[in-house]
Amino acid sequence: MDIPRRGPFPFGPPYETLGIRITNEEDGEILPRTYAYWPNVNANLGRDTLRVFLGTSRGPCWWEIDKCSHEVTPRGPIFPAGHALAGSTAEGWYWDARDFDVLYCSDDKHLYRYDFESQELDTVVDITPLAWIGDFALRQWHTGAQRIHSATVKHIVAEGAWPSIGTIIYDENTCQPWKWFPKLGALDESQIDRTGTWLLIKENLDGQDDEDNRIISLVNDDEHIITDRAGAAGHSDNGYGYMVAADNWQPEATWRVWRFGEERQGDIVLQTPWDEQVIHVSHCNARPGAPAESQWVLGSGTIEDLIVIPLDGSQQVRHVAPSMSAGDGYDDLAKANVDPAGKYALWTCRTDGRFDAFMVKL
Repeated sequence: MDIPRRGPFPFGPPYETLGIRITNEEDGEILPRTYAYWPNVNANLGRDTLRVFLGTSRGPCWWEIDKCSHEVTPRGPIFPAGHALAGSTAEGWYWDARDFDVLYCSDDKHLYRYDFESQELDTVVDITPLAWIGDFALRQWHTGAQRIHSATVKHIVAEGAWPSIGTIIYDENTCQPWKWFPKLGALDESQIDRTGTWLLIKENLDGQDDEDNRIISLVNDDEHIITDRAGAAGHSDNGYGYMVAADNWQPEATWRVWRFGEERQGDIVLQTPWDEQVIHVSHCNARPGAPAESQWVLGSGTIEDLIVIPLDGSQQVRHVAPSMSAGDGYDDLAKANVDPAGKYALWTCRTDGRFDAFMVKL
């Protein structure tokens, strides 16, 4: 496969898709901080161009891609030298699901919205006035509809020791914006769904096996628990009122759809041998008002390919691109994320001893 230094190239059989190389050595070191549920490609439906952001050794940078020619134009750092966010790794940053211009940025004490059109940075959340600010940090932000946000709260105990102690919800629409859910067991992470009305918390509640799930209605605080052995999510991503989740207690590697607020077992949408398993799914393309079974997620991980997985239970997957990943460390795994329009996917992989970013047109 002949890969250019930048720009479009074909993924031949069996994929028959268009690849796009975003970065090369001119962009500095690319940090492998992309993840499946934080889109690095903006909401670009109906636009002639799209935007990509990545963390680099030069700080957070962005690139513009012409959707007709698929030529890539480096635009450089998002923030000028000396800016408080100029040195960030950009891990956990993500594009707004609907707004072409808006990027969510964060540090340990803030959630921001950056508008590329106006070049203004608005503060959404600032915990510095709060009494407990010196010992705590907010990580792993997610945003649902109506600009309702979730984050994992970490206690800064010592250098390298930041245990997660609970989850906060911040609702921009109310005079009492905060909700607090302290951990009940060993807490991994939390994620609000895309409706902004359900919260998924992953923690080991019983001290057995691996992570259990707490699914909480943010409307009435009703809570439902799925234990690890009953199919609780390991890796997952949320849609509108449901999650697509890995179930590690099956004879084969299994992914299910769980509808929040329902008691029944999650529907199986993919089963593969363990040595061909999907590690991550991205559902940044979830559509409001459409049933889960009419939608799809993008799978990546230890498998050699990026695959489209329909949620109708047919298991008729489509292979869309080779992951091109080299090495077996966690950073080397493809953690592809799909853009909000469901037209493109981006991931990083190691090429020629360095990480670079690639896209595939879906």
